[in-house]
Amino acid sequence: AGIVSATGRELRESQYNHYIQTDASINPGNSGGPLVNMQGEVIGINTMILTDGPLGRGNVGIGFAITSNMAREVFSKLAANGRVVRGYLGVLVVELDKSKAHALGLEPDSGVFVADVPSNTPASNAGLQASDVITAFEGKKVKMPRELTDAVAATPVGQNARVEFIREGKPQTVTVRIAERPKDLNAQLNRPDSGGDDESSNAQGRLGIQGRTVTPDVAEQGKLRIPTGVLVMDVQSDGPAGEAGVQHGDVIHRIDRTQITSVEDLAQAVKQLPPGEYMLQIERRGGRMLYLTVNLEE
Repeated sequence: AGIVSATGRELRESQYNHYIQTDASINPGNSGGPLVNMQGEVIGINTMILTDGPLGRGNVGIGFAITSNMAREVFSKLAANGRVVRGYLGVLVVELDKSKAHALGLEPDSGVFVADVPSNTPASNAGLQASDVITAFEGKKVKMPRELTDAVAATPVGQNARVEFIREGKPQTVTVRIAERPKDLNAQLNRPDSGGDDESSNAQGRLGIQGRTVTPDVAEQGKLRIPTGVLVMDVQSDGPAGEAGVQHGDVIHRIDRTQITSVEDLAQAVKQLPPGEYMLQIERRGGRMLYLTVNLEE
C-alpha cells in the first residue's frame, strides 16, 4: 500500500519509458511484478527502487514502475513484429523557451522549436524546416519535446500523420508519412530537463549546449572543412559555452587537446576535465575557425 507521488519520471536512458513513482513497497526480486490501484487494476510493472547507495540493497521508500499503457503498446509490437518498431519523423526539437518565443513573436511553450531537420527524413521530404514551431501532431497539441517524441513513436510505420506548425508567424499544416526509426540513429537531442544519466547528456549539460554528432550529410550540407565533430543545436546563454561565445550551428572539433568526432568523444573528454579554463576549437558556418575559452565548473 502506498501513494503515487509522480508520473512521467524520466530515469536512466528512458527516452520512451516515463515511470510512475510510488512509495508502495517494491523489494529486490520484485521487478516485473504488478503495481495495482485501489480497484485491483494493474497500472504498472515494478521496475526499480532507490537504494541507500551504490552497494546498498535496501529500499529507501521510493520505487518506479513502467506504465501499463507503455507495456501494452510494447507487447502489441512484439507480438506483431517480434521486435519493437517505433515511428520516426526526423526532426530535432527543443523547448520553445522565452528567448526563442520572443524572437518569433509567440508565447513560450506554445509548441516545440525545430532546431534541425536532417536531409532524407520524413520531415524534410514533407517540407518542414529548421526554426519552424510544431504546435500539434495528429490534432493533439504538443508543448514539450517529449510529447512529440512519444506521439511519433506510437504512430504506425507507413501511416500518414498531420503536423501543424508555425513558420514566420503563419500557421501551416503538412502531411508526413511516418518511417521506421533507424537503429543507428545518433541525431538525438539531449534535453536539458531530462532525468537521464547517460554520459553525453551530462557532458552537454556541463557545457550548457545541446548537440548531435556530425554525419556525412551534415558535413556536406554545411561545407565543413573538418567533416566530423559535434554540431551545436542549442546554447544556454548563461552556460559556460554560451558565455564563451558558442552559437547555434557551430561545430565543436576540439576541447583542450582532445579531438572531438562525436557526442561520445565530447562526453568522455568533458567528464575527465577538472574545473578550469579550456580551449574550444569551433568551426562556424562558412568554414571560419575560432578558438574560444570556456570555463568549466564542477
